Amino acid sequence: MKLAPPTCLLALLISVSASAAEEKKLRDLAPDRPDTTESPQTVDKGHFQLEMTFADFTRNAQKGSDRHSHTWAFADTNMKFGLTESDDIQFIMSPYGYENGDMPRDRTDGASPLTIRWKHNFWGNDEGDTAFALMPFVVLPTGSDLSGDHVEGGLIAPLSWTPEWAEERNLGFCFMLEGDAVWDDDKERYDGVLVHTATCGFGIGDTPFGGFVEYVGELYSSGDDYTAYFDAGLTYSVNDNMMFDIGTRLGLTDASDELGFFVGMTFRY
Repeated sequence: MKLAPPTCLLALLISVSASAAEEKKLRDLAPDRPDTTESPQTVDKGHFQLEMTFADFTRNAQKGSDRHSHTWAFADTNMKFGLTESDDIQFIMSPYGYENGDMPRDRTDGASPLTIRWKHNFWGNDEGDTAFALMPFVVLPTGSDLSGDHVEGGLIAPLSWTPEWAEERNLGFCFMLEGDAVWDDDKERYDGVLVHTATCGFGIGDTPFGGFVEYVGELYSSGDDYTAYFDAGLTYSVNDNMMFDIGTRLGLTDASDELGFFVGMTFRY
């Protein structure tokens, strides 16, 4: 069987997304990517949304030495389905990635854990200056070397805010609090992580291009050093149902990963 080249597959996705836009007026595309801050908007009832990171690279320098480690994740995919006008379910997994340590031949690879999330929008899904949602999630081990052996989970609370003066300037703001329960192998116990973010998205004139800047912080109940990041990226909207993105992460504290790069897309049908 002859497989279609990537250019043919891309053309098919663009054609399908364009035809979907013509059939029914959907709410504005509001994916959870490419920034860390999740969107409070859900996928329209009965519709499918695919959010994928083609490749994600992270470099971590060893404090006080010239050694460093790095990780790659490929095809990290979030598959969403709109259950009701206010709810969607999401399945997130990377089929392959690897970590290279700071020593020769120190490498671990495999699939990521499987994350299952349910998002419920309380208000602002279709109109209003603000929107709010809650998103409980569970992280399930997959048995690979990159997956832990314990079930983890948490709760995400995203809030968006687009006042009239910001909308006139093609700006939008979003904030997020996330509480995680993560397993610590060394201490053999669960620890808590509080993630807090703030992002500003903007359009670039009347073009299909947009962008965002973001602050991300992580506070650990275990007493580990605080980590913080500055994220930035660009987006390109092909049509109402398809968008490409590229971005970077820069560590702001000694405990943070040094830098990262990613590229991906969102497709809705």
